[in-house]
Amino acid sequence: MTLADAYDYLDLLLDKADQPYFISSEKDTFLELALTEWINQKLPTIEINESSRIALAPLTDWQGTFSLTDAEIALGDTLADKYDSTTGTDRKGYFLYGGHYVLPSRHLYTLSMKVRYKGSDELVTLKSVGARDTYSSQVNKDPFNKHNKEHPTYSNLENRLVPYGPSDIILMTIMSITTPALVDLFDDASSGINYVWIEHHQKELIQIAARKMAGNIESSNYDTYQKEVESSK
Repeated sequence: MTLADAYDYLDLLLDKADQPYFISSEKDTFLELALTEWINQKLPTIEINESSRIALAPLTDWQGTFSLTDAEIALGDTLADKYDSTTGTDRKGYFLYGGHYVLPSRHLYTLSMKVRYKGSDELVTLKSVGARDTYSSQVNKDPFNKHNKEHPTYSNLENRLVPYGPSDIILMTIMSITTPALVDLFDDASSGINYVWIEHHQKELIQIAARKMAGNIESSNYDTYQKEVESSK
């Protein structure tokens, strides 16, 4: 389904004969709002619900593998030296303070972070913890909230993923869920990024957008439509 097809579906659902005209840019706005709502519906149950995992699978993205060469390690370089702000994009972040990963603008949810520390061949998975747990471990030496290379963790702070021992990390891989552009969801990946969204989920998104658009129409003719939408949840 293309974006033009999505516009036609919206016109059909809202009854073109008795509604204000929505131009393409306005439809895009409502579709983007609908996308946010659709993702928020699926995201809380991604760990326990197979349907949510299937729905969000096209939005799952490897941020990439960030690594240092032996020569860079010998020079004492960190990931921040190699991947600075000039290397970041809207889908791939960059590093500060040794190994703090600055999230890209389209990042939505971190699924996994793995790192390799200097002097080790093991790629370890970091556990996500709250910033307060990290602080408690460092300051109070809380034995129940260990934060070290044997029990590595990371926290989300100021739009950064902050792992333990950031300056000692020589390799990091991150898997996350990213927010796509509409053209990537409805057209044939003209941007070069193919999300492979199935039509069922495209239609779900269109229905949410139509509900939001109907809510902006000052007409009692849409009362029944709105009630039907609400009752179908």
